[in-house]
Amino acid sequence: MAAHAKINMRDAIAKAVAARSGEAAEAELENGATGVYYDITIITKDPSICTVQVDANNGRILKNVVEDSAKEIEELHQLAAVLSMKHMPLAEIVAVAEKSTNGVVIDASITKSGNRAVGSAKCVVGEKTQQVQIEGDSANRSEKSQKNAKMKSKDDEKDEDGDDDDDDDEKDGDKDK
Repeated sequence: MAAHAKINMRDAIAKAVAARSGEAAEAELENGATGVYYDITIITKDPSICTVQVDANNGRILKNVVEDSAKEIEELHQLAAVLSMKHMPLAEIVAVAEKSTNGVVIDASITKSGNRAVGSAKCVVGEKTQQVQIEGDSANRSEKSQKNAKMKSKDDEKDEDGDDDDDDDEKDGDKDK
């Protein structure tokens, strides 16, 4: 799916924030009936929670709505609490994750860990995914955050029984293809 996106997540976040003034809290690359798109959650100043969908091929805004379901209102309160803490902007989290993994981010968010905000990103690296957690609260700390990014590899390959083939710790050079 990431290979089908012609614009990157950072550009999609910028377009979403321009379309609905506020702060991006979550972004995910999705595949739907209309093709590949980014689903971005924006928290506005008033505050409200908005969903902005950006076409991953041409950057066109597909959806721009204020959410008002009870579930979304609860999520708003949780996200607003996290965003009130010092944190790195979502687009910067994406940039740090991509640089530290040499991969493409397909899912990113700002979450709460203890008493601080933490960036989380799921990256596609080759045929595997890596989950990256990034601690830091400003652009000045992004290089340090990149060096300290905690990465967990997730091997999505299955053996002949449909179970995880458990070769997560093998180096690519040692792995039979």
